[in-house]
Amino acid sequence: MSSLLSRLALILALLSAASLSAQTDTIARPKTTAVLAKQVVPPGGASVPIDLRNHFTIQNETGDKFVQFDTVYGKFNVILRGGRAPKHVENFLKYVHDGRYTNLFFHRTAGGTTSTVASIAQSGGFRLPYSTAVEHYDPIGLEGTLTHELYTLAAARTSDPNSATSQFFFNLVDNTNTYFPGQSTTNQDLRYTVYGRVVGSGGVALKQVGMLPVYNMVDGAANTTAFQTIPLRDKVPNILTEKNLIIIHSITEVPLYATGTETSVLNFTAQSTNPEVAQVSLTGSTLNIQPGVVNGTTRVTVTASEVAGDTVTAEFDVETNSELSIARPPRSQTIASGDAVLFDVEAVGAGLSYQWQHDGTPISGATSPVLFIRGVDQQDAGNYSVVVSNTVGTVTSALAGLTVVNDSAAKSRLSNLSVRSFAGNGEETLIAGFAAEGGTVNLVMRGIGPTLANFGVSNVLLDPEIKLFNVPLPGTNANLLGANNDWTQFDGSAVGGFPLPVGSKDAVLTSPFITGGNTLHINGIGDTSGMALIELYEGPDSVGSLVNLSARTLVRANDNLIGGFTLSGSTSRTVLVRAIGPGLSNLGITEFFQDPRLELRSTKGVLVSQNDNWSGSTTLSEAFLSVGAFALTDPTSKDAAILTTLEPGGYTAVITGPTGHTGVVLLEVYLVR
Repeated sequence: MSSLLSRLALILALLSAASLSAQTDTIARPKTTAVLAKQVVPPGGASVPIDLRNHFTIQNETGDKFVQFDTVYGKFNVILRGGRAPKHVENFLKYVHDGRYTNLFFHRTAGGTTSTVASIAQSGGFRLPYSTAVEHYDPIGLEGTLTHELYTLAAARTSDPNSATSQFFFNLVDNTNTYFPGQSTTNQDLRYTVYGRVVGSGGVALKQVGMLPVYNMVDGAANTTAFQTIPLRDKVPNILTEKNLIIIHSITEVPLYATGTETSVLNFTAQSTNPEVAQVSLTGSTLNIQPGVVNGTTRVTVTASEVAGDTVTAEFDVETNSELSIARPPRSQTIASGDAVLFDVEAVGAGLSYQWQHDGTPISGATSPVLFIRGVDQQDAGNYSVVVSNTVGTVTSALAGLTVVNDSAAKSRLSNLSVRSFAGNGEETLIAGFAAEGGTVNLVMRGIGPTLANFGVSNVLLDPEIKLFNVPLPGTNANLLGANNDWTQFDGSAVGGFPLPVGSKDAVLTSPFITGGNTLHINGIGDTSGMALIELYEGPDSVGSLVNLSARTLVRANDNLIGGFTLSGSTSRTVLVRAIGPGLSNLGITEFFQDPRLELRSTKGVLVSQNDNWSGSTTLSEAFLSVGAFALTDPTSKDAAILTTLEPGGYTAVITGPTGHTGVVLLEVYLVR
């Protein structure tokens, strides 16, 4: 556990240097929650249903309900926050279900001018015909702690704080500092209960109400009820009619998803670019894919929309394929006892299913293209294969052997880490983090700038300075453990680094007693900037070992971030490599790299693995947790991740992106056990 905590502290230390504040739009809108994966199906096969409830949502809390307002200015949905103000939600829905909120009108706005929107718009007290008062139930008391943010729904009341009945109002501006929620003030005269909020762009209709001129009116058509500051579309004739009132035709409870043809909050449409390959149709929130009779590929676009106009789309391919074969079988591995191993297979075919076997016996639950085993021991040794099946037939892969070695000295370890990217000062500082466990590590650390020019690198950092900090415990400050500007006597070539020219302004630092989490910073002397290389080499007499590398920097347009590492020993090791851009938004970084792409290559340039979008893989999520990496909460984010088992040797992780992209990116390399 202490190891995981030190790694988490290391990541937080890396990210804190960004000092960029998060700006969050708290209004709920349609969003994707899981990637729509490519579907490969046999031609003329059975219809494939996809439950879109697993892929789209509007953010809500457990138990929240939705209602739809149908007004003269259009329809909009409201989330009712039953978990935060249960009595008020129950009271509101009672009026809805009993039909007492039919043909309401907004009878009051307040705080507006001829050029600014009103602060609130109030209704729930009167309805057509004319100005019939809504018959109300017993009043309810204050509750809840929700704030009066923009377009929230709150209970109106008299001067008695516990007098709310049928009337409600919408906040047309952020009234948090005007009307206090919950227990935030002891002055109950300023407290009004918030129990809902408009979904997405539904506030546009309410804003129109808040911009209307207001009048003091007496309705002479029925009784003599007086209205003060009532918003009207047209004052002529000088009575309240259906033509000048802002009417709420109805308020109805609606589900988030439809099961049939009923009205719902989210509505779906779908299109196929090649209906001959596959046609698509919808039954409520279920997408039906009907394969055609020819081999081919079609692009399916699904759009989730909300009544006020907000939409989100997702695309995926549907391939009809009558072939079945194994393109790449799993590879044999030699693993040290206690480490992790990953077997995977690449198969070609439609509607594939998988079943892994150990020495010919099916492994319970092992039914994906990947078999990931943590903490292997001698019981796991043996031969592994995978049976791949579909409606065409069945094929079994060649055997892949797993040899488990009990000799701890044979276990491969991270002996060399490096990061190359742009480095400057402030937010452009190149920062590498690393963690050691099991004792102290003897390290040689180098900050290379000018000598990179000898290897064809342009725009090098002419005078780098490196500083080593420990990762502090919560509530404490980082300590400077060492620093170097220009190297003098020791250039690091004795432990594996390339020689440095005498008198170069590259920096070299040695530290023989490193443990836990640490960060190494490269800055340019004299406010200079350019391409720089951080290198860490494990020296002799190390008791502990390096277990991960993290690097954070601002990647500029058309630059990239390159990280290297070496596995020294005689066994294979499973590694997790991540390129995090959008995932940094949850940690307060707004200027993140929008779409990082990750390649893992051997030092000979052979492509080992690559990933563009991580796609919410369960296996990856479990690996994140096991190594202490922070979770990626959005399975559709454009962050990238690779989990693979590697033979001993040198490897390079390269983060690139679309042309012209810039932003903060985080590279992480973890050993997985």
